[in-house]
Amino acid sequence: EYTERTKLYTFEMTSKMMQGYINYLAGKGKKPSTIVNRVTIIRRLFNKVKDVHNDYDLGILNVKNYPFRRLKYPDVVSQAGNKSLSLKDLLKVINTTIPEGKGYRAYELEYGRDYFMLSFYLIGINPADMWDLKKDQLKDGWITYSRRKTQRRKGGAEICVPVSSYAQRLIDAHKGRGEYLLDMRDNYASLESFVLQINRKLHKMHPILKVDIGEDNFTWYSARHTWASIAANECSFSDAEVARALNHQSEHKVTRGYIRPDWSLLDRMNEAVLAVVFEKKAEEDESAPA
Repeated sequence: EYTERTKLYTFEMTSKMMQGYINYLAGKGKKPSTIVNRVTIIRRLFNKVKDVHNDYDLGILNVKNYPFRRLKYPDVVSQAGNKSLSLKDLLKVINTTIPEGKGYRAYELEYGRDYFMLSFYLIGINPADMWDLKKDQLKDGWITYSRRKTQRRKGGAEICVPVSSYAQRLIDAHKGRGEYLLDMRDNYASLESFVLQINRKLHKMHPILKVDIGEDNFTWYSARHTWASIAANECSFSDAEVARALNHQSEHKVTRGYIRPDWSLLDRMNEAVLAVVFEKKAEEDESAPA
């Protein structure tokens, strides 16, 4: 939208151009965190191009420029805020019919909603871990994977999550064509572009859904925060149990090493969370005007 072009060559990218892009976003009223996130994604893609086309051992530098130095961003006010949807707002995500709109098609936003809800149904799985899932990792109603974020952890941070009928329905709708479980690799060239587009779809849904959290906080990660909040606040699971379900680092590292994992806890927790959600949905459906 800034360059009004569909293709941009790396040699055209300069610090001046990137600063202009930052100023352009700020002029459109984008929040500082949004600006930083967008430039970060562009920088990651640029670095990948350099890794592919440069050979530093041989001194071959096909991409010599680096347009991300000395950039000035607007002051970033803390955007931590609340990323968790209320139960009422989660039901808006599930129930709302997405209309056709200016600048998007309904099915495009529904695609973003499907992946948001699939993350929620799979106990807040991160986009990088979903991107890596292969078909053989789904077996007997469970998905087994190691979190990419914590793979350096001793034991590989492996986790097994139950696949509910709600999750299976979305998995079936978005099957990958090759060895990978889901179709995001069929539709997007990289994880970064996939996450960027899913978040853009969620941001476009924000004024349609009228959820209470801010647009910047309504992202893929809201699914993870929402699952955790419902598990703790609606189902009364302890902080330690929620941390276990999210596969967070244990404070008792040595003790954890002695204990054989029992993933049935995650099954019970996810079942309880989904029961709360769909019992509330049934109540709303019954009270809705015919």
